[in-house]
Amino acid sequence: MGRILTRAVLDADGYTQRTIDAELTKGTLRRVTHAAYTRQPAGKPWDEHLLLIEAIALRGNWVFSHQSAAAVHGMAAYGFGYKTVHVTVDATGGGGIRGGLHIHARPLRAEDVVEVRGIRVTSPARTAADVAMNGDHGQALAIIDSARLRPRFPKAGARKPVTVDQLEEVAEYLGRRPGAPMYRRVIGESSEHSESAGESRTRAMLIDWKLPMPELQKHYLLSGSTYYADFSYPGMIGEFDGTAKYRNDPGRAEYEARRGGDFRRDGIAVVNWYWEDLADRERIYDILTKQMLHCGVIPRIPLFPG
Repeated sequence: MGRILTRAVLDADGYTQRTIDAELTKGTLRRVTHAAYTRQPAGKPWDEHLLLIEAIALRGNWVFSHQSAAAVHGMAAYGFGYKTVHVTVDATGGGGIRGGLHIHARPLRAEDVVEVRGIRVTSPARTAADVAMNGDHGQALAIIDSARLRPRFPKAGARKPVTVDQLEEVAEYLGRRPGAPMYRRVIGESSEHSESAGESRTRAMLIDWKLPMPELQKHYLLSGSTYYADFSYPGMIGEFDGTAKYRNDPGRAEYEARRGGDFRRDGIAVVNWYWEDLADRERIYDILTKQMLHCGVIPRIPLFPG
């Protein structure tokens, strides 16, 4: 919360409107909302969304929810946009969008509210339910996978994984509402081993297309090195690269080349895909099914189902 400077704080430090305007012009100060500023450099859209949440939290006792709560929890809510902040109030009416704030009027129990870094947000289980019920199949699977994730190498103080029982209990409480049937179905499709939204979105497509499901994060010991594969099939692994952050890193490129060589020497084919591939359903279908056919995972390539 210390990243936000309110107008009251700046006034107490001797700032005037003229000195504030001067710093805004120089870029040493940025406006986050009316009467809220920061010295933080501009970041990724989700970083800017977190700043917006921090600023709004200072001027009201809101409970942040949906993709805003997911951002605070570090959960994978992708494809929703970051310009609108979402909050939930315990009410049956009166919601709406007001000045960049989307107010959801829905039942909200005390046990569905937690505090993270001084910010009141919906619990991880409730957050997963709210996001899933408002998204498509891929978005729903990504947020539930993210809620359930048990990292291979947990960090100290990391959020505890949400259990299937917790997700189902929230479904029971929220009852029949738009998106609830898909949410319940996706709980059963979810995994505690999916490590990125891209992996989850890919799996959702495989489910839609009724293609064989992979083993996730399988461990391999090859040529004296330990590897984990995002997706594993007999004779084939699949790797999703969400950021392409390694494409121009010579050291990482060398490691990936050696890794791929180790798999191929063991008779295991490697297929990679990226966000731009996932944006084109026919393209990713072609990438995956051709490799599946080549490796004997499927006997033939079915007609693209859309």
